[in-house]
Amino acid sequence: MKKSNRTGRRNTPEGCNFWQRARFARIGTNTATQRRGYTIAPATLCVRCSRPAVSGRDRGFAATSLAFCNFQRCALGNRAFTLIEVLVALAVMSVLGVLIVQMISATGSTSRMSNRLVDAASQARLAFDRIGLDLGNLVKRDDADFVAGNPATDGDALLFLSELASPNLSELASPKLNRTLSLVAYRLAAHSDNTDAAGASRICLLRAGMPILWAQGNATFMGLRSDGLPVQLSGYVSTLLPAEADYFDVLAPGVLQMVVGFQLYPDNQAVTCKDGTLILHALGQTVYSPPVRAAPLAGYIDLSRISAIVVGLVTVDLESLKLLNASDAAALSAKFQVPITGQMPVAAWTPIINTLIAASAPGPLPVRQSLRVSQRVYPITPSL
Repeated sequence: MKKSNRTGRRNTPEGCNFWQRARFARIGTNTATQRRGYTIAPATLCVRCSRPAVSGRDRGFAATSLAFCNFQRCALGNRAFTLIEVLVALAVMSVLGVLIVQMISATGSTSRMSNRLVDAASQARLAFDRIGLDLGNLVKRDDADFVAGNPATDGDALLFLSELASPNLSELASPKLNRTLSLVAYRLAAHSDNTDAAGASRICLLRAGMPILWAQGNATFMGLRSDGLPVQLSGYVSTLLPAEADYFDVLAPGVLQMVVGFQLYPDNQAVTCKDGTLILHALGQTVYSPPVRAAPLAGYIDLSRISAIVVGLVTVDLESLKLLNASDAAALSAKFQVPITGQMPVAAWTPIINTLIAASAPGPLPVRQSLRVSQRVYPITPSL
């Protein structure tokens, strides 16, 4: 009898689990339905979604006439967010927004800095290519003088004869006057074509190419003097040498410092430099005072003892240059002194840039961060 009661209860909605109740609901109607000889009561539907449901008492709630289904989505369907949940979501979104903004800002700053360094390198490349072209056509003769030094102590960094034609207004009327020989000079000085916001001239790299004409008279710039010594370029009067107003043009406005070094020919012989330094054994060292000839040619640079010319530059990009006034440009240039013997410009000047970035002056921080040091070596075939 008890077994019959349990069996009969399982075949009614009150004695079945949820899914069995759902099955009864699919075959049930609003009136009693006969199935296999049993009477099936009308299905109880959820008051929210009309799914098969159980009463509030069966779900553990207080006795109520309302019925709810066991679907969580239905149970939470009409529930709103609490104030705490909204505040937590806003806090999380704020933190994520700050992180995203910082990442975008850092990426943009890195990109701008990279572009500035590339622009600064292009200023150095412009100067290096022009110097290489002129030195590649250097006149290496015993009767042709060659002047080289460093702007801080010697004025012109380079002054020599080059087998390149330079333009001259006078040759428009008589072009045959140009004999494809020029006096080339490089100088680091302020120029009126490179000014700051106040109109003051900034320091930059200048180049002059003065043509030597056939009709130049006695000013041949090459040959021997009456005492048998070569004609010395420094002995000419200023009117016969390139003048800044007439021949010097701005080659690279972003160049703040230039140094010229001389790699000694490794012949293991003694070398005397222009500043009086005596090197007993030339083993390819880099010196920053040119080797000179022995008496009676003392004072003449000896190209036969030079295997290569080393040029070092400190540059800044043109956008950062707009933030730099003339006095700060000169102060930054003075920070980069001539390296010691045996040291290359990049090795000597890179720590100085790191020191300037950590300091508060001279010049704005973006300018100091954009400084770049470059060097290039130009092999020189020793003259015989």
